[in-house]
Amino acid sequence: MKTLARILFPMMMLAAESSLANANITTLRDYIKATYGQELVISDAQINQLSWVMDNPLATPEMDFYTVKGIHREVPRALSRLYNLQRLRSGTNEDFEKFIAPQKDAKALKVEKAEKVEILSADSFRQLSADIRALKDYQYEGLAAAAIISAVTLSPEAIKKARLIPNLKLPTDSVKFLAATAPEAGKIYPLAQALNKRFKTGNHLFEVAFMPDSHLRHMMYNEGSLAMYEHIDQGLANGSVSRDDLRFWYYHWVINIAGFRGHIAPKGSLYLTQDTYNAMTAVKSVLDQLGTRKKDFNPMRAYLAKRADWLQLDKLTQNTDEQQALASIAASLRLFSPEQGKQLYQAFRQLTPADQKRWLAYSQFQFTNTRTPAPTYAPALFANAVVEAGLTDTVVKVLPLFS
Repeated sequence: MKTLARILFPMMMLAAESSLANANITTLRDYIKATYGQELVISDAQINQLSWVMDNPLATPEMDFYTVKGIHREVPRALSRLYNLQRLRSGTNEDFEKFIAPQKDAKALKVEKAEKVEILSADSFRQLSADIRALKDYQYEGLAAAAIISAVTLSPEAIKKARLIPNLKLPTDSVKFLAATAPEAGKIYPLAQALNKRFKTGNHLFEVAFMPDSHLRHMMYNEGSLAMYEHIDQGLANGSVSRDDLRFWYYHWVINIAGFRGHIAPKGSLYLTQDTYNAMTAVKSVLDQLGTRKKDFNPMRAYLAKRADWLQLDKLTQNTDEQQALASIAASLRLFSPEQGKQLYQAFRQLTPADQKRWLAYSQFQFTNTRTPAPTYAPALFANAVVEAGLTDTVVKVLPLFS
């Protein structure tokens, strides 16, 4: 009996796992059909890969208030990335209208500061579309695969597969997990294996998409330190990252950003507004200078100089260190206009001289720190505080605690 039990128990477990996997896939198919109808092109392989996330008990904090019955909260974001990627590749006027539809309806979706949404322009959409269409087929398929795989990080099945790789250390952070598993992507993620087999690309695309400590949203918000740029900078210098790789990485993040609020609005992009586009392209222009610049070029300073220009901080203070310290706050707070710049400056002046000095010193430290990434919780903290208390009170009450 004991021998029979040892034989039957694994078989029963496999059958149960198979039944659960099939149920997850059925639930996904039903959700996709109800949400997109015929508007989303998605393969069986993509659905099967995405089904891994359905058993994942983890979810990112920003999605705690948005749930879809029976669907893991990463699913709508992954599908939104794929939907928006297809809209950009098609690039018609109809695609543009579908892409920006959530931005037009931002108030109805009860998004913070919705009245200030600067809708993505047709010209900006066309530029993104032209760049996506210029990608080679294997790169486009790589973007689609990465969009799905990004959702299944730290899922039980991903961890199970990754643990079969000898000597592979698995971080508990979702983004770091993707970076750690990227060199072995074909052995872990079926979608990566299929792409590698079809295009003979190996795991390189996934190593580029998931480069460690290279997070475009962090760069846009200036929420880290110079360490954010180090992997790319060193890769360009030693040849492990090419200019083509950098373009692929950038558009991986464009698609990631386009679907960032897919759990609120799955069809179209609520998040990729004109302001977001401007911030993304400002970071890109700085990254494009890496590897060809003078030794004293600092990408963080170059990016914040652009943000300071948008807010016209030079009309408020001639101290360039102060301008960039204020621009760093503005990046985290998603401030873009001269009016907001003036309000920010006035709030900063309400701090004690000691608190102002501390923030200036902290900002200067960010520009040189490459040993450890700085904390990346500031934007969420600031954004929540602004909604509750307004810009001035946020700067006066929160900034001293942070610096």
